[in-house]
Amino acid sequence: MDTTGLFQAGSGRPFIIDSQTLYTGLQTAYKQTEILSYLVIFQYFMQNKGGYPPTVYPQSVRKPDQRLLLIDTCGETAGVALSLGDQIIAQHDLDPGRASAEIIAAIRQLLTQWGWPLASLTAIGVVSGPGSFTGTRTGLAAAKGLCEALGLPLIAVSRLAVLAAAAKATGTVAALDAGRGECYLRDPAGPCEFLCKIDDLAAALQGRPLVIAEPRLHDRLHAMEAAELRPLHAADALPLVREALRSGDYAKDALAEANYVRQEADIYPRTAGPRTAEPRAAGK
Repeated sequence: MDTTGLFQAGSGRPFIIDSQTLYTGLQTAYKQTEILSYLVIFQYFMQNKGGYPPTVYPQSVRKPDQRLLLIDTCGETAGVALSLGDQIIAQHDLDPGRASAEIIAAIRQLLTQWGWPLASLTAIGVVSGPGSFTGTRTGLAAAKGLCEALGLPLIAVSRLAVLAAAAKATGTVAALDAGRGECYLRDPAGPCEFLCKIDDLAAALQGRPLVIAEPRLHDRLHAMEAAELRPLHAADALPLVREALRSGDYAKDALAEANYVRQEADIYPRTAGPRTAEPRAAGK
Protein backbone atom coordinates (compact mmCIF):
# COMPACT_ATOMS: atom_id res chain seq x y z
CA MET A 1 0.00 0.00 0.00
CA ASP A 2 1.59 3.23 -1.18
CA THR A 3 1.52 5.99 1.44
CA THR A 4 3.93 8.35 -0.33
CA GLY A 5 2.79 11.92 0.00
CA LEU A 6 0.03 11.19 2.50
CA PHE A 7 1.83 12.61 5.54
CA GLN A 8 3.26 15.98 4.55
CA ALA A 9 4.90 18.41 6.91
CA GLY A 10 2.70 21.31 7.95
CA SER A 11 3.59 24.59 9.62
CA GLY A 12 7.27 23.70 9.40
CA ARG A 13 6.88 20.57 11.52
CA PRO A 14 8.69 17.58 9.98
CA PHE A 15 7.66 13.95 10.21
CA ILE A 16 9.87 11.00 11.16
CA ILE A 17 9.72 7.22 10.83
CA ASP A 18 9.81 5.37 14.11
CA SER A 19 8.45 1.86 13.62
CA GLN A 20 8.83 0.68 17.23
CA THR A 21 7.13 3.75 18.67
CA LEU A 22 4.47 3.40 15.97
CA TYR A 23 3.71 -0.19 16.88
CA THR A 24 3.44 0.38 20.61
CA GLY A 25 1.44 3.57 20.12
CA LEU A 26 -1.16 2.03 17.81
CA GLN A 27 -1.39 -1.55 19.06
CA THR A 28 -4.06 -0.67 21.62
CA ALA A 29 -6.03 1.37 19.09
CA TYR A 30 -6.21 -1.58 16.73
CA LYS A 31 -6.88 -4.25 19.34
CA GLN A 32 -10.62 -3.75 19.08
CA THR A 33 -10.70 -3.73 15.29
CA GLU A 34 -8.11 -6.48 14.72
CA ILE A 35 -6.77 -4.84 11.59
CA LEU A 36 -3.06 -4.73 12.34
CA SER A 37 -2.29 -4.59 8.63
CA TYR A 38 -3.11 -0.89 8.80
CA LEU A 39 0.05 -0.30 10.81
CA VAL A 40 2.00 0.06 7.58
CA ILE A 41 -0.03 3.16 6.74
CA PHE A 42 1.04 5.07 9.79
CA GLN A 43 4.82 4.81 9.74
CA TYR A 44 5.17 8.56 9.86
CA PHE A 45 5.09 10.24 13.24
CA MET A 46 5.17 13.94 13.88
CA GLN A 47 8.45 15.01 15.46
CA ASN A 48 7.88 16.34 18.96
CA LYS A 49 11.22 16.59 20.67
CA GLY A 50 12.25 13.32 19.13
CA GLY A 51 9.28 11.23 20.25
CA TYR A 52 5.55 10.86 20.33
CA PRO A 53 3.02 13.01 18.48
CA PRO A 54 1.46 15.88 20.40
CA THR A 55 -1.45 15.03 22.68
CA VAL A 56 -2.87 18.56 22.88
CA TYR A 57 -5.60 19.03 20.31
CA PRO A 58 -5.55 22.13 18.12
CA GLN A 59 -7.40 25.20 19.36
CA SER A 60 -9.09 25.34 15.95
CA VAL A 61 -11.66 22.76 17.05
CA ARG A 62 -13.91 25.64 18.05
CA LYS A 63 -13.23 27.90 15.06
CA PRO A 64 -15.77 28.29 12.23
CA ASP A 65 -13.21 27.34 9.56
CA GLN A 66 -12.76 23.78 10.80
CA ARG A 67 -11.11 21.43 8.34
CA LEU A 68 -12.61 17.97 8.72
CA LEU A 69 -11.99 14.61 7.09
CA LEU A 70 -15.12 12.43 7.08
CA ILE A 71 -15.01 8.65 6.60
CA ASP A 72 -17.88 6.19 6.08
CA THR A 73 -17.17 2.65 4.90
CA CYS A 74 -20.07 0.94 6.69
CA GLY A 75 -22.59 0.56 3.89
CA GLU A 76 -23.30 0.36 0.19
CA THR A 77 -22.19 3.96 -0.41
CA ALA A 78 -18.72 4.02 1.14
CA GLY A 79 -16.61 7.13 0.76
CA VAL A 80 -14.55 9.97 2.20
CA ALA A 81 -15.17 13.71 2.20
CA LEU A 82 -13.56 17.01 3.19
CA SER A 83 -15.41 19.90 4.77
CA LEU A 84 -14.54 23.52 5.51
CA GLY A 85 -16.78 24.99 8.16
CA ASP A 86 -20.30 23.78 7.47
CA GLN A 87 -19.69 23.13 3.76
CA ILE A 88 -18.65 19.91 2.02
CA ILE A 89 -15.96 20.90 -0.47
CA ALA A 90 -14.90 17.51 -1.86
CA GLN A 91 -15.94 13.88 -1.68
CA HIS A 92 -14.88 10.58 -3.18
CA ASP A 93 -16.95 7.41 -3.38
CA LEU A 94 -15.30 4.05 -2.73
CA ASP A 95 -16.11 0.56 -3.92
CA PRO A 96 -17.44 -1.00 -0.68
CA GLY A 97 -15.73 -4.27 -1.52
CA ARG A 98 -12.37 -2.54 -1.99
CA ALA A 99 -12.57 0.22 0.61
CA SER A 100 -9.55 -1.06 2.54
CA ALA A 101 -7.43 -0.90 -0.62
CA GLU A 102 -8.76 2.44 -1.88
CA ILE A 103 -9.27 4.58 1.22
CA ILE A 104 -5.75 5.94 1.64
CA ALA A 105 -5.39 6.85 -2.03
CA ALA A 106 -8.79 8.58 -1.88
CA ILE A 107 -7.83 10.62 1.19
CA ARG A 108 -4.53 11.60 -0.42
CA GLN A 109 -6.33 12.64 -3.61
CA LEU A 110 -8.76 14.94 -1.79
CA LEU A 111 -6.05 16.53 0.37
CA THR A 112 -3.84 17.11 -2.68
CA GLN A 113 -6.76 18.58 -4.60
CA TRP A 114 -7.20 21.26 -1.93
CA GLY A 115 -3.56 21.64 -0.98
CA TRP A 116 -4.18 20.63 2.63
CA PRO A 117 -1.39 18.92 4.58
CA LEU A 118 -2.84 16.13 6.69
CA ALA A 119 -1.57 17.92 9.79
CA SER A 120 -3.77 20.94 8.95
CA LEU A 121 -6.97 19.00 9.69
CA THR A 122 -8.98 20.04 12.74
CA ALA A 123 -10.38 16.56 13.41
CA ILE A 124 -11.49 13.34 11.75
CA GLY A 125 -15.07 12.11 11.81
CA VAL A 126 -15.92 8.47 11.19
CA VAL A 127 -19.20 6.62 10.92
CA SER A 128 -18.72 3.71 13.31
CA GLY A 129 -21.64 1.47 12.31
CA PRO A 130 -23.86 -0.41 12.31
CA GLY A 131 -23.38 -1.91 8.88
CA SER A 132 -20.91 -4.20 7.19
CA PHE A 133 -18.68 -5.64 9.90
CA THR A 134 -15.55 -5.53 7.72
CA GLY A 135 -16.43 -2.09 6.36
CA THR A 136 -17.04 -0.69 9.83
CA ARG A 137 -13.63 -1.92 11.04
CA THR A 138 -11.92 -0.58 7.90
CA GLY A 139 -13.07 3.00 8.37
CA LEU A 140 -12.61 3.00 12.13
CA ALA A 141 -9.09 1.58 11.91
CA ALA A 142 -8.04 4.19 9.36
CA ALA A 143 -9.51 7.03 11.43
CA LYS A 144 -7.95 5.77 14.67
CA GLY A 145 -4.52 5.43 13.15
CA LEU A 146 -4.56 8.87 11.58
CA CYS A 147 -5.78 10.52 14.79
CA GLU A 148 -3.21 8.67 16.89
CA ALA A 149 -0.37 9.61 14.55
CA LEU A 150 -1.36 13.28 14.28
CA GLY A 151 -2.79 13.94 17.73
CA LEU A 152 -6.20 14.85 16.27
CA PRO A 153 -9.63 14.48 17.88
CA LEU A 154 -11.61 11.47 16.68
CA ILE A 155 -15.39 11.87 16.41
CA ALA A 156 -17.25 8.60 15.92
CA VAL A 157 -20.95 8.84 15.07
CA SER A 158 -23.65 6.22 14.69
CA ARG A 159 -24.81 5.48 11.17
CA LEU A 160 -28.36 5.24 12.46
CA ALA A 161 -28.00 8.68 14.07
CA VAL A 162 -26.70 10.09 10.77
CA LEU A 163 -29.69 8.59 8.93
CA ALA A 164 -32.18 9.92 11.47
CA ALA A 165 -30.66 13.40 11.23
CA ALA A 166 -30.91 13.29 7.43
CA ALA A 167 -34.62 12.36 7.44
CA LYS A 168 -37.15 14.91 6.22
CA ALA A 169 -39.58 14.44 9.10
CA THR A 170 -38.84 14.86 12.79
CA GLY A 171 -39.45 11.93 15.12
CA THR A 172 -38.56 9.50 12.35
CA VAL A 173 -37.48 5.93 13.10
CA ALA A 174 -34.27 5.10 11.22
CA ALA A 175 -33.77 1.60 9.79
CA LEU A 176 -30.76 -0.14 8.24
CA ASP A 177 -30.54 -3.58 6.68
CA ALA A 178 -29.03 -6.04 9.16
CA GLY A 179 -29.45 -9.18 7.05
CA ARG A 180 -30.84 -12.44 8.46
CA GLY A 181 -34.38 -11.11 8.09
CA GLU A 182 -33.63 -8.30 10.55
CA CYS A 183 -33.01 -4.58 10.56
CA TYR A 184 -31.23 -2.15 12.85
CA LEU A 185 -33.59 0.45 14.31
CA ARG A 186 -33.04 3.75 16.06
CA ASP A 187 -35.97 4.84 18.18
CA PRO A 188 -35.98 8.65 18.59
CA ALA A 189 -37.99 8.34 21.80
CA GLY A 190 -35.02 6.71 23.59
CA PRO A 191 -32.97 7.17 21.75
CA CYS A 192 -31.81 3.58 21.58
CA GLU A 193 -30.60 1.30 18.83
CA PHE A 194 -31.62 -2.33 18.59
CA LEU A 195 -32.25 -5.28 16.29
CA CYS A 196 -35.76 -5.90 15.05
CA LYS A 197 -37.13 -8.73 12.95
CA ILE A 198 -38.61 -7.34 9.76
CA ASP A 199 -41.85 -9.18 10.49
CA ASP A 200 -42.12 -7.24 13.78
CA LEU A 201 -41.35 -3.82 12.28
CA ALA A 202 -44.93 -2.58 12.05
CA ALA A 203 -45.44 -3.12 15.79
CA ALA A 204 -42.16 -1.35 16.60
CA LEU A 205 -43.04 1.70 14.49
CA GLN A 206 -46.45 2.31 16.11
CA GLY A 207 -47.45 4.46 13.16
CA ARG A 208 -44.35 6.68 13.18
CA PRO A 209 -42.53 7.67 9.96
CA LEU A 210 -39.65 5.50 8.77
CA VAL A 211 -36.44 6.38 6.91
CA ILE A 212 -34.28 3.72 5.22
CA ALA A 213 -30.81 3.99 3.69
CA GLU A 214 -30.64 0.91 1.44
CA PRO A 215 -32.82 0.51 -1.68
CA ARG A 216 -32.92 -3.25 -1.11
CA LEU A 217 -34.53 -2.90 2.31
CA HIS A 218 -36.75 -0.07 1.09
CA ASP A 219 -38.12 -2.24 -1.72
CA ARG A 220 -38.87 -5.03 0.74
CA LEU A 221 -40.65 -2.78 3.22
CA HIS A 222 -42.36 -0.37 0.86
CA ALA A 223 -45.47 -2.51 0.53
CA MET A 224 -45.64 -2.78 4.33
CA GLU A 225 -44.89 0.76 5.47
CA ALA A 226 -44.64 4.15 3.77
CA ALA A 227 -40.94 4.89 4.10
CA GLU A 228 -38.51 7.57 2.96
CA LEU A 229 -35.49 6.28 1.04
CA ARG A 230 -32.36 8.27 1.98
CA PRO A 231 -29.05 6.74 0.81
CA LEU A 232 -26.12 7.84 2.98
CA HIS A 233 -22.71 9.23 2.06
CA ALA A 234 -19.71 10.25 4.14
CA ALA A 235 -20.74 13.91 3.78
CA ASP A 236 -23.98 13.24 5.68
CA ALA A 237 -22.02 12.80 8.92
CA LEU A 238 -20.92 16.46 8.92
CA PRO A 239 -23.72 17.96 11.10
CA LEU A 240 -23.26 15.39 13.88
CA VAL A 241 -19.47 15.63 13.75
CA ARG A 242 -19.57 19.42 13.98
CA GLU A 243 -22.00 19.27 16.89
CA ALA A 244 -19.74 16.82 18.74
CA LEU A 245 -16.78 19.16 18.22
CA ARG A 246 -18.79 22.11 19.46
CA SER A 247 -19.91 20.29 22.60
CA GLY A 248 -16.60 18.49 23.23
CA ASP A 249 -18.39 15.12 23.07
CA TYR A 250 -15.78 12.99 21.33
CA ALA A 251 -13.17 10.32 22.10
CA LYS A 252 -10.04 12.09 23.29
CA ASP A 253 -7.98 8.90 23.26
CA ALA A 254 -8.89 7.71 19.74
CA LEU A 255 -10.29 4.48 21.20
CA ALA A 256 -13.85 4.72 19.94
CA GLU A 257 -15.60 1.37 19.63
CA ALA A 258 -17.34 -0.05 16.60
CA ASN A 259 -21.12 0.29 16.89
CA TYR A 260 -22.26 -3.19 15.85
CA VAL A 261 -25.60 -3.01 17.72
CA ARG A 262 -25.48 -6.81 17.74
CA GLN A 263 -23.83 -8.51 20.68
CA GLU A 264 -20.20 -8.86 19.60
CA ALA A 265 -20.26 -12.62 20.31
CA ASP A 266 -23.21 -12.87 17.92
CA ILE A 267 -21.70 -11.09 14.92
CA TYR A 268 -20.91 -14.31 13.11
CA PRO A 269 -23.58 -16.99 12.61
CA ARG A 270 -23.58 -19.97 14.94
CA THR A 271 -24.81 -23.45 14.13
CA ALA A 272 -26.72 -23.97 17.37
CA GLY A 273 -28.00 -22.19 20.44
CA PRO A 274 -30.35 -19.23 20.92
CA ARG A 275 -29.35 -15.71 19.99
CA THR A 276 -30.48 -12.54 21.70
CA ALA A 277 -29.56 -8.90 21.33
CA GLU A 278 -30.34 -6.44 24.09
CA PRO A 279 -31.27 -2.86 23.13
CA ARG A 280 -28.36 -0.48 23.61
CA ALA A 281 -28.33 3.20 24.39
CA ALA A 282 -27.68 5.10 21.20
CA GLY A 283 -24.59 7.24 21.42
CA LYS A 284 -23.41 9.42 18.59
